Amino acid sequence: MFIFEKYLLLMIPLVNGLNDRPIIGILSQELIPGLEVTYIASSYVKWIEAAGGFSARAVPIIVDSNQDFEELFQYINGLLIPGGGVSLDTSPYSRVAKLMMDLAMTSYESGDYFPIWGTCLGFELLAFLTNDKLPNLIRCEADDLALPLVPTQEFENSRVLQEADSYLLDVLANQNVTANYHY
Repeated sequence: MFIFEKYLLLMIPLVNGLNDRPIIGILSQELIPGLEVTYIASSYVKWIEAAGGFSARAVPIIVDSNQDFEELFQYINGLLIPGGGVSLDTSPYSRVAKLMMDLAMTSYESGDYFPIWGTCLGFELLAFLTNDKLPNLIRCEADDLALPLVPTQEFENSRVLQEADSYLLDVLANQNVTANYHY
């Protein structure tokens, strides 16, 4: 099992005493439940590193480890909860995500913004956790299905889309461009 030691976070080089590149934690998942083997798909690391020209840095959050997650939270600027195939209810993935979400909410209430992005199962987990751990999914068949994105009325006030280009928003809302792999 790979364990990311906290002292490695302190080895990030500083330029003129200031490093303004975001540090984004990425949750790992169990490869095989109960075997204490976790993974993070390299595509998520590459996505974070290429995000918006910021050259963000990815930090692995090994869910089934001895990491001090509360201390680690203090060193990162955001969290990516990736997709995958583990339990939303009982996995170390869901336990650590819940802890990080609680820390983010506490941070937000004290005036600090800590973004959390959930992709696929990660988004499902965020919906599950914010719904008092009550399942809110229905059966569907959407395997390799491209659809338009249907925005809510509040999307223009969201931090994710408030500065999006109008052309991009038009494409998302009117063309079959979103990838859907759900069941």
